[in-house]
Formats: sequence, structure tokens, C-alpha cells
Amino acid sequence: LEQGWNEEIPAYIDRTKRSALLASEIMKLSDIVEAHNGGYVPFKPELDAVIKLGQGDDVVEAITGALLRTDPSLPSVGVPTHQQLQQRFESMRKNVLRAEYTPPHSGFVGRAFGVVLGSLAIPEIGLVDGDTVDARLARAKYFMKTELLEDAINEIERLPRSQLNNTYSWLGDAHRRSSVVQAIQVLKLHVDTAFPDKS
Repeated sequence: LEQGWNEEIPAYIDRTKRSALLASEIMKLSDIVEAHNGGYVPFKPELDAVIKLGQGDDVVEAITGALLRTDPSLPSVGVPTHQQLQQRFESMRKNVLRAEYTPPHSGFVGRAFGVVLGSLAIPEIGLVDGDTVDARLARAKYFMKTELLEDAINEIERLPRSQLNNTYSWLGDAHRRSSVVQAIQVLKLHVDTAFPDKS
């Protein structure tokens, strides 16, 4: 019995040390994705470290594998910061409003009319009720300001189909950032619950 206990000690120490290193690398990954440097944030070295330390851990392998299957170039290219998405949201919002005020099948005059009306319209603000384009944009803007990206995505995706052409670029990057942030949150939760004593 004593011999079996002694054999377990090194294995336990190794698991504890490895889980502490894994938690540290997940925090590094989180820090770099949350950095506010105004541009895309590559995170390949940090993700590679998490993958290496998480070998044999079903949850870590499933989460990192799903992330890479979504877009294999994602770690090297990186994701936009929330701040960058927030800035691009304003441009996207203006384009959606202009399109909303442009009569269908209109020519140059109609498009010019939409630009003028879209720029003169007083936008709704905050968590307003309603299913209008303006109401959805107002709620999405509020969610972006409060860093609730997934809620902002949901509002934009529920715009009329005719407006979605103006949102594809923003939505694509917003989804990519959201998938990375959610993956990191799951990894943190897994390490905290599976290895509560990492110190």
C-alpha cells in the first residue's frame, strides 16, 4: 500500500504542475485576444502551447480542435479586437440605414435620396422596443458598447434579408471573435473545475 501511495505522488505532482501551466497558457491566450491594440490579434503561439499542454485532455482537445476546424488560418490571421468591431459597426450601421431609406430598384437618384435620408434620420438609442431596422441597430449598438458581442450579433442577424448584404463583412469577423472568446471561456471553466487546486 505504501509503495502504491509513493508511486502516485510523482504522478499527482506532474498533473498539478501541468494543469498550472495549462491554466497559465490559457490566461496568456485570453490576454492577447483581449488586447486593445486596434488591429487583428494573431494567437498561434499561445494556442499551440495550450494544445501541447492539453494533450490527452478530452475537453481541451475538443475545444481547440473545433476552433481549428472552423478556420485553420484563424490563429495566424487573428481576430479583430472588440474596439475595432465597435468602430466598424458604426460604418456598417450607416450603410444599413442608407439602404433602408433607398427605394427598391431605384437608380442613382434613389440611392442619393437614401444617403441623404439616412444621414438626416435621428437614430434610436439604447434598448428600445420593436422589430424595425432602426430599433435592432439601436439595441445592437448598445450591446457593442457594453461588450455583449453575441447579443449584438443576434440583433444584426435578425435584420431583414434585404439588409444583410451590408452586414456580411462585420458579421463574419464578429462571429470569428465570438468563437475564440467563447472557446477561451470554456477552457478557463474546464481548468478551474477539473483542477481546482492548481497552485
